[in-house]
Amino acid sequence: MKPVPSPYSREELLAYIAAHYVAPIAPDVAAYSKSISRKSAANAIRPQAAPTQDALCEASVPPVFGAAPMRADGLSDVLRQKESGFSEHLLSLLSECGEKDSAVYRRAQISRQLFHKILNDRDYQPSKSTAIQLALGLRLDLDGTQALLEKAGYRLTRSSKADLVVQYFIERGEHSVLTINTALYDCGLPLLKTGTVR
Repeated sequence: MKPVPSPYSREELLAYIAAHYVAPIAPDVAAYSKSISRKSAANAIRPQAAPTQDALCEASVPPVFGAAPMRADGLSDVLRQKESGFSEHLLSLLSECGEKDSAVYRRAQISRQLFHKILNDRDYQPSKSTAIQLALGLRLDLDGTQALLEKAGYRLTRSSKADLVVQYFIERGEHSVLTINTALYDCGLPLLKTGTVR
C-alpha cells in the first residue's frame, strides 16, 4: 500500500542527500590479495629462526594484562560503573518531556507492548528503526537523536541515504513517521518499520 503524499519538497530533499551523502569506501580486494601473496612469498623464502626459550615465555604472557593479575572483584566494579543503557536513557527523556507515554509511543508508531518491553528490560536491544522512531516520538533534535541512538549502538551516518532522509526532517523540526516513510518510499529507500514486540 502506497503511503499518503506529504507536503515536502522532493527536489529539496534529493539536493540535501546529494550534498551530504558520502559513499562507503569499498575494500580493494585485489590489492589486499596481492599484499597477502607478497607477504606469504617473502615468508616462504626467509628462513625461520627457532624461537628462544625467552621468546616462548614472553609469548605465553598476554601483553594486555601485563604482569599483575586482575583482582576477582575488578570486573564487577567495571560493570557496576557502566553508563546507562538505552531503556534507562529513554526513561530519563520521558521524565524530562513530561508527556504521557501513550502520546510518545503513538507518535513513534510502535506498539504499547514493545514500548513497555523496552522500558522494563534494562538490557533490551532495539532495532535501529525502533530507536529512530522513539526519537521521533520524543521530538528530539538531531543531537538528542544521535545520543539516544548511540545508547543502542547506532548512529545516523552520512553513508546511508535513509539516515540522511531522517536527518533532513529532524533538522527541519518534522517528526512524523508517516511523512518520513513517505519520503523514504518516494526515494526508493527502506521504510521505518512499525515497531512490534520481537
